[in-house]
Amino acid sequence: MRGDYSNHVIAITGAAQGMGREMALLLARSGCAGLALADFNEKALEQTRQDIGDKCPVSTHVVDVRSVEDLERFRDETLEKHKRCSVLVNNAGIAALGFFEDQTKEYYDRTIKINFDGVVDCTRVFLPLLKREKSAHLINISSMYGYFATDNNSNYHASKFAVRGFTEALATECTIRCPQVKVHCVHPGYVRSQLMENADLTQITREDALDMFKRIGLTNSDQAAKMILEGAMRNQFRIRVGPDAYLLDFLPRLLPGTYLVNPRFRKFCFSYVMLNSYAAARIRDTIGLSDASCVFLVLLAQAIAARAVLRRLLGK
Repeated sequence: MRGDYSNHVIAITGAAQGMGREMALLLARSGCAGLALADFNEKALEQTRQDIGDKCPVSTHVVDVRSVEDLERFRDETLEKHKRCSVLVNNAGIAALGFFEDQTKEYYDRTIKINFDGVVDCTRVFLPLLKREKSAHLINISSMYGYFATDNNSNYHASKFAVRGFTEALATECTIRCPQVKVHCVHPGYVRSQLMENADLTQITREDALDMFKRIGLTNSDQAAKMILEGAMRNQFRIRVGPDAYLLDFLPRLLPGTYLVNPRFRKFCFSYVMLNSYAAARIRDTIGLSDASCVFLVLLAQAIAARAVLRRLLGK
C-alpha cells in the first residue's frame, strides 16, 4: 500500500466485516501505531482482532453507533489504550431496499440513525482528538448513491446524500479552524462485501440480495480498502471506489433532470454505465491501472469506434 500510516492511531467503526475489516487488516500489515476497532457484532469483531494478531497494538470495542454513550465510551477507551487518535474512519452503515410507501417510520429512521446520525455523532465525539494532532484524517463513507438516485432506495439515498453534504460542509470548516485535519468523502460503487447481511429489506429476500451483490460487485473489499487508504494519504477529498462510482458521478452532471423523470431512459443509462464499468473493471484487474485510467480507456475506445463508424457512414 502506498502511504505511510506508521505514526497514526486509527479508529474504525464497522470494523468487523467488509471494507472496515479489510482496512484494519491492511493497516496492520503495512504498519501503524495502533488500531481501535468498533462494531456491534462482538463475535466478528473478535475474529478481526485475532486475524491481526500482534502486528500492531489493537483494541476492540462493542459499539452501537446510534448511541452517543457508546461512542463516548469508544473514545474514552481509545484514549486509555492508545493515548491518542489521528485518523477516524466512519465506516459503519447498513443497506436498505424498499419503496418509501412500504417502509414504516421505524424502518426508515433506523437507516438514517446508523448511516448518517452515527457519522455526525462519532465525528463530534472524536474531532477534538484529531485537532490535537499535527496531521490527522477524517474519512466518511458515503456511496455512489450519494450523488445518483434510484427507485427502491429512498432511505439509503437520503442517508448517503446527507453524509456527502455534511462531509463537504465540514471540510470547508476544517480548512478554516483546523487545517491539519484533512477530510475525505468516500463514494464506493458496488463492492463485494457483507453489506446485505444486515440490510433492511422489503422487496427482496436476503438470499437474493446477497446473490445480486455478488453478481454485480465490481470491486473486492480488500481492493476498496486499499483505494480508500491510499486516497486519504494523497489528500483526495472525494475518493471514488470502483469504475461504476466514476461513471455514475458523471451522469447527474450531464443529465441532471432527464435521468430522474424518464424511467426507460434511466434504465438505459444505468445499463450503459454498468456495461462500461464491467469492461473497466476487467482492465483494472488484468493490468493494474487505476479505476479512473480504465474508465478513460474504455470511453476513449468507444469514441474511436464511433468516429470510425461515422467516417464509414459518411463515406470518408
